[in-house]
Amino acid sequence: MYTNLSEIQKQYFYNLCGETHQSSETKGRFETSKPYNNEYYKFSPWGFEYFFDVEKGYLICILSHHMTDNRIYGWDHRGNEISDYIISEYFKGKKVA
Repeated sequence: MYTNLSEIQKQYFYNLCGETHQSSETKGRFETSKPYNNEYYKFSPWGFEYFFDVEKGYLICILSHHMTDNRIYGWDHRGNEISDYIISEYFKGKKVA
């Protein structure tokens, strides 16, 4: 069982939403004006959702905006990208955040 994000997952989290993950929360949702850690990104704010699977150590993040398709990313506790198949399993009847 994993209790919190690894350092590399925290870096990916920051790179994706421009905010640091400092809490022990395993899921959340907020708006960011810095998607991809870029304060000049067009069409801000963007929606950001995340889910941390404490059993497997997976971090799944979603960037969303009403003018574009959602972008979904995932990493294991070592920082390796999670396959699309594994990510899709989290959306079968589950709400991420």
